[in-house]
Amino acid sequence: MIKFYKKLQKVTCLLAFFALFFTSTQAQTLTLSSIDAGPYTPGSSIAVPFTINTSSGCINPDNVFKLYISSVQNGTPDTEIGTYSGFYAAFLNGTIPSGLAAGSYNLAVKSSDAATTSNIAAVNIVAGSAVLAGIGAPSINSDNPDIFGSCSGGTNRPYSFVNTSTTGAVVTATFRNEFSQVNEATNNVNQSTSFTADYSNYTILVKATDNNGHEGTKAYQLINNKINTSFGTTGTGTVCLSNNGSGQLSFTVDYTSQNGVQYNYPGNMYVINWGDGSAASIYTFCDIKRLNGVLSHSYTESSCETNAGGDHSFQVTAQMSSPTCGNLGPANRTSAKVIRAPTNSFNAPNSACLGDAITFNNTSFPGQDASSADCINNNAKYSWYIDDQLIAFNQPNSASFTYTFTTRGQHTIKLVLQSQSGSVCGADDVTKTICILAKPQPAFTVDAATICSNGVVTTTDASVIDNSCANIPQNNAYTWTVTGPAATSFINNTTPQSHSPQIQFFSPGVYTLTLSIGTESCGNVSTSQTITVNTTPTVSLSADK
Repeated sequence: MIKFYKKLQKVTCLLAFFALFFTSTQAQTLTLSSIDAGPYTPGSSIAVPFTINTSSGCINPDNVFKLYISSVQNGTPDTEIGTYSGFYAAFLNGTIPSGLAAGSYNLAVKSSDAATTSNIAAVNIVAGSAVLAGIGAPSINSDNPDIFGSCSGGTNRPYSFVNTSTTGAVVTATFRNEFSQVNEATNNVNQSTSFTADYSNYTILVKATDNNGHEGTKAYQLINNKINTSFGTTGTGTVCLSNNGSGQLSFTVDYTSQNGVQYNYPGNMYVINWGDGSAASIYTFCDIKRLNGVLSHSYTESSCETNAGGDHSFQVTAQMSSPTCGNLGPANRTSAKVIRAPTNSFNAPNSACLGDAITFNNTSFPGQDASSADCINNNAKYSWYIDDQLIAFNQPNSASFTYTFTTRGQHTIKLVLQSQSGSVCGADDVTKTICILAKPQPAFTVDAATICSNGVVTTTDASVIDNSCANIPQNNAYTWTVTGPAATSFINNTTPQSHSPQIQFFSPGVYTLTLSIGTESCGNVSTSQTITVNTTPTVSLSADK
């Protein structure tokens, strides 16, 4: 039974190992590089180089890398032995835990944001005294004693190092160029050594081996990179707030040429303060590459309104920095003039009367101009078009436009904001349609102008009307009215709105029959005729005598 449980334990650990390995390879962004397998002893230093694959996403600045070793032989890495905070690293240093029995143990690196786990590498642990690998050199600053070099690198720059490893150990230092991924030198370090660096950052892998063949390793950063601050805004620096209330400013970053930011230290951050009170944007080189070198920000407030006492602009700064060196190089500064874009509009009737002078009132918002003292676009000029023909130009916003149409039917009126300076946004043209109607000419005939009581008058419409604007219900609306001494009646399914109604007159007298044709823009035009109604004659016979 005891043997059975031991076999079960081995099978369980093996399954966990393969499950972790399979998951890591499916979404892997961390890959362990070649790791010296040892043998190591408990308490010894160990360095684990790795590479970061950003093809499927970037590591975020608040990330933490952690180095794990398995607590059992050939097990899943579950014991933390080293850590580093940041989005870029080429290695992690750790210490072999005390109490590990001799055997083979697995290592892995994990990141927190984005969360991923590297592949697994095995090292051998044996009993013995701890071996510590180490070198010393002037550090970049006191907060980072294990980071050597210069925040502003140079070509062919020499650096010197002294041996701080376990006494009596044989020590080597390998200098790996992280740009070219090439080991440029491996030096013996008895008491000291030196290395001439090109523009790059290096991993220095120090290996110490004692008289028993036991090893300790430790890695250091050597920073000797260029400082390229290749930032610039696109366009004029004027941002137009559109009708939806937002506008975009973009920075372009060179990340491909000889002067591009790809030659900076990969752990640098690029911080842009957009000047509008929003949180600064922080980018890594991975972010810049993923965004094709275009870093954008959406503004929602006008700089004319929030910076009324200044120059009507937001001050935008782009600064390169690193946790180790602080700000690097001069900040790039520019102004963002964020203004409300103009909108074109004018008042126009649906229809108008042929030959009448029609006035169109310009109700446009001319937009803002950050270069003017009051931030108002006081120089806005407009052009008016009728049926795509330019009629008036250089018209101020306050001027109305008057035009007399000489042809009937549908016509278009277009208002255009003329070309502006670079400090003013453009506006979409606005077009409206107007229907021009000829004034109606009412006319009619009657079958009889003199009738007897209870007689019927039949009308026949002879009017001349323009049906060009028949889609407007108010146009060419007929209204018949009868005025006189007594009531009348429209008969045979005709009404006062019929074109040729029939009207019955019941009482004698003189009546006025009027036809009025109404329009939306030409008003009402009327014509009348007189109808005389006589008493129906009666015949009286005298009695026979």
